[in-house]
Amino acid sequence: NNPNLTAAQKAQRLHLLEEVEIRLAYRYGLKDRLQLPGQPSQVRFTALGDVTQAMLDAAYDKIVALDNSPEEFQALLSREFWQDYVTQKYRARFESQGRPYQEALAALHERFSDGSLTASAYDAQAKDLQARLVIEDAALIDALTRQEIAERLLPREPLQTLTDPAERPAFALALSEAQAIGFNGKQYFTTSMPDAGDGQHYLLRVQSPEQSVRSGQQWDCGQA
Repeated sequence: NNPNLTAAQKAQRLHLLEEVEIRLAYRYGLKDRLQLPGQPSQVRFTALGDVTQAMLDAAYDKIVALDNSPEEFQALLSREFWQDYVTQKYRARFESQGRPYQEALAALHERFSDGSLTASAYDAQAKDLQARLVIEDAALIDALTRQEIAERLLPREPLQTLTDPAERPAFALALSEAQAIGFNGKQYFTTSMPDAGDGQHYLLRVQSPEQSVRSGQQWDCGQA
């Protein structure tokens, strides 16, 4: 309603507002199913983006199809909201990493102020320090994102016991008690495994296809 804006400026602002509403509608509409962090708990006027439930479902299916893919990982790294989430959650890590660069910049400024460093040299060295910090911050975001993904793949529900503990050997664990998870296109089993008795190894009881659940072999799964 700004009378100082031209018709073209008003149309441009309306277009930008619609883009924001659409992005917000998708983020809010998919936050629970995709477990998106840092999203608003409630929004208003998302209907203005004309984002329907069918569109949300289609977007969800497309995202799930890319689950654990390199494309998904890079897309996540490029999202500003995710970068903000990681840097806020691990603020101390980023501050610690950036401290040497800030000190180096302060030292450069002192040398420039007392005339021992020319303006062009100061500008070049300052830009180099800033570029190196950007690279290190990006690498830290990458590492912390992988850590966040790995933590979210861990089971959160109690494991279901399908075999009678009294009918299996001591220090053995039935495969049916493990939680199957998928990561990078492979299947893994996670659980709390008992010590084999020697303080070094665990045993996992895995049934073969032709055996029943209660008649399995004991496999040495390596050192603790």
